[in-house]
Amino acid sequence: MNFGRSFGFVFMDPRWLPKLAVAGLLLLVPVLGWIFLLGYGLRIIRAVVAQTDVPLPEWNDWTELFTNGLRALAVMVVWSFLPTVVFLLPRFAFDSEAAAWLIPALGVALNLVVGVVTAAAVARVAMTRSFVAGIEGGPVIRLVGRGVGDYVLIFLVLLLLAAALACVGGAVVVAVWVGASATESGLGFGAALLVPALVAAVTVPYGYAVGFHLYGQAYFRAEPGVGRRAHQAEPPPLEPW
Repeated sequence: MNFGRSFGFVFMDPRWLPKLAVAGLLLLVPVLGWIFLLGYGLRIIRAVVAQTDVPLPEWNDWTELFTNGLRALAVMVVWSFLPTVVFLLPRFAFDSEAAAWLIPALGVALNLVVGVVTAAAVARVAMTRSFVAGIEGGPVIRLVGRGVGDYVLIFLVLLLLAAALACVGGAVVVAVWVGASATESGLGFGAALLVPALVAAVTVPYGYAVGFHLYGQAYFRAEPGVGRRAHQAEPPPLEPW
C-alpha cells in the first residue's frame, strides 16, 4: 500500500484548504453534517479506485452526498450491532469475576474486527451505491479475507494517526492556555477556548480523508478488476497501490 500517497494526496490539490474548511464546518452540524461527510468519504474511495484521487472531490450534488452518506451510516450502525450483542453475552454466560476480565478482552478484539469489516463494507457501499452491498455478510467477509493484512494495518495506522493528531491538538491548546495564563489576558483565554474548535476543524477532516483514501486502496488491491473498470484517467506518476 502507498501510505505516503494517502498522507500527502490532500495537499496535492491547490484548493485543499477551502475543501477541508467545508468539511470542518460540517463537523459542527451533528448527524446531518456527518452524513454529508460520509458521502464525501465515499467519493474519495471511488476516486482512489479509479486512480483519480487528485484533485479532491468537489463539494457538489448534495443530494447524492446525503443519500450515499445515509447508506454508509446505516451500514455502520448494522455492523455495530455485532459487538453490542457479543459484548453482553459474558454478563449472562459467566459469573461476574470471569466477566470482569473477559469483557475488556472481547472489547479490544471486537473493535478490531468491526473496524476491519466496516472498512470493507463501507467501500462496497461506495462502489455499488447500495445499502444491501454493505450488509451482505458473505461478500464483505470474502473482501476482508482477500485483503485482511491491509485492513488490519489500516486499522492500526488510523489508531496511531488519531493519537498523533490528538497529541498535536492538545499541545497547541496547552500552549495557548499557558500563554493566556502568563499574560492574564481575557483575549488570550478566549483564544484558548476557540483553539480546540479550530484545531479539530483542520485535523479531523484531514485524518478522515487519509482514512477513506486507505479504504479505497485496500478495496483496489482486493478487487483489482473493479479498479480497472473504474479507471477513468491516467494514474498519477507514483507507485501504484
